[in-house]
Amino acid sequence: MTTLRKIPLRTTTIKARQPDGTTMDMPFVYLEHYIGALNQPPTDERSGQPRGFGPVEMRKRLKIVKLIENSKGDEVLLETSDWNELKQCVKAQKWMIADQAIVDFSDAVENSGEVEVEQKKDD
Repeated sequence: MTTLRKIPLRTTTIKARQPDGTTMDMPFVYLEHYIGALNQPPTDERSGQPRGFGPVEMRKRLKIVKLIENSKGDEVLLETSDWNELKQCVKAQKWMIADQAIVDFSDAVENSGEVEVEQKKDD
């Protein structure tokens, strides 16, 4: 048995404030924001500035993007190492607005559930 993390793929809404003071409901699609977070360049630990992707980081993140894009249904299952990478990327993501949907999105990754699956045997 292998333990995987269940990452939700849902769509919710954000109330975007307009210059005239009104609000507009905008879709907030988890899948798109996971991919956006994975495409943000890593930052230098000392300076906090983006440092770009190395081939190893790029390969790791592209693997996760592919898993997310190819998922069926309302969740994707990730190995713990992939979940940790996604979690770090989501934590590092910066936002231009404050909205509960963004907090819920971040919490959904951080608090994802575990599921036990049987390993496939190579024939």
